[in-house]
Amino acid sequence: MAESTGRSFLSLPRRALVRRGHGYALALLVGLSLLISYSELKSVSDDSIFLSSDSWDYLSIAQNLHHGNGYKITKGTTLVSQEPTSYRTPGYPAFILAFMKVFGEEKAVTATILYQHFLLALFPLLFYAVSLSIDRDRNAALLAAVMAFLFYPFRALASVIHPELLATFLLMTAAWLLFSYLGKNGTLRILAFSLLLAAAVMVKQNLVALGLVFVFPLPRLAGRWHCLASLGLFVLVISGWVARNYFVQGRFPVFTTNGGLNFFLANNPDVRVDSSNKGQYDGAMNDLMASGSSETAADGKLYRMGFSLARQNGPWWQLKRIAAKAVISSRDYLPPVRNEIFFLLLPFALAAERRRLLLGSLLLFQAVYGVAAHMPAFSLAGLHFANSLDVTAVHVIGALALLLLVGRHDFKAGCLLLLYVLTQILGLVYIPIDREAVIADSMLILAYALSPEALREVYRPGTNHRDDLSAPSGRRLRFEPMAGD
Repeated sequence: MAESTGRSFLSLPRRALVRRGHGYALALLVGLSLLISYSELKSVSDDSIFLSSDSWDYLSIAQNLHHGNGYKITKGTTLVSQEPTSYRTPGYPAFILAFMKVFGEEKAVTATILYQHFLLALFPLLFYAVSLSIDRDRNAALLAAVMAFLFYPFRALASVIHPELLATFLLMTAAWLLFSYLGKNGTLRILAFSLLLAAAVMVKQNLVALGLVFVFPLPRLAGRWHCLASLGLFVLVISGWVARNYFVQGRFPVFTTNGGLNFFLANNPDVRVDSSNKGQYDGAMNDLMASGSSETAADGKLYRMGFSLARQNGPWWQLKRIAAKAVISSRDYLPPVRNEIFFLLLPFALAAERRRLLLGSLLLFQAVYGVAAHMPAFSLAGLHFANSLDVTAVHVIGALALLLLVGRHDFKAGCLLLLYVLTQILGLVYIPIDREAVIADSMLILAYALSPEALREVYRPGTNHRDDLSAPSGRRLRFEPMAGD
């Protein structure tokens, strides 16, 4: 299909940045983020504070590759082996290895953390761009940028050697390309989306379920050849890793070998659903391998043990377990931040007729409450934490906004909802983890930013509705209601 615009597929509309001072606001958010990162990191003298649990797996792989010892985990948490492994996907170890090559092994951890904080500083720009590609409301885009800046879990992830922050950055960039393609068409956009989505999966294997977008809804929204080409590129990247695992492990297909342990833990009634006692079972993989099983054989045994437990537990137990996992997935995983009142009411104030008065009142309330409730240090980092975007508000308002937007047959909101569900779905099969919930909540932050417009539609039906979300010609503009609706 022909390009509908002469601009580069990576260009952000110039008007979007400078109108109403948004460019200055975004520059301020980026600068503040960098200043907070500097204040947090300048006094760190021991980089071991950046390492926890799975960090050792990724670091060990990078170190072994750096020394020419192959793709191995010789110092890990749930797996230790002198043989080539398929336990972790290669994206994040390669990320760490790049810094080892440039700065040396001793400084690699610090360099990785510094770069993650640089990516963190770009999050307001990225969320602004993604929001603008979903809806042309620049005020909603600026709200998305501010919320991304205020969401403390992003900052927490930037300070640990874990793949979630990098995966979120890649996934959100892929989402920007996808929504831009749905609005403007373009072969390069859809191919770049496919490549970045595959990269996100290779960094964080739990995102592999996102490949289902090539089954639905992409075939309905994209041209046939665009869909096939993007699917082919995605499969090509993923199959390279699968082929490597076949030659190393002698089994096909093997994506990773840590699924069996997580599936066994998910179906073990002795393991609490919040994973608070799963540490005592972390040695199951190593125990099986010590008894003579290969890595893939141990993974297979753990899967069979998990299926056996699932049958013993029965369907009613499984339903209750899934419901409990859903509750865990949607819980407030940052309980020290208690800013529910402000962030629950903010979208309603922005959607109201007398928004200036309501917004001013809310800001005055938060200025007093944020300090009184959290007693922060009077520094940029302390004030940022005291006024962080509340997780509960993101879940409640984000879910409400998605339902309202999808209810009006907004096809881009439907895609955003699907991305959220696919990002969360493996947590219901295996074990929900808070770090992975942060990735899914990125979608809800975008929905939160769009909530004032959705609420205005409720306040004043038929007004303020723009046809900015149109798809390229020749494509369905919205999901059609079922027959009889």
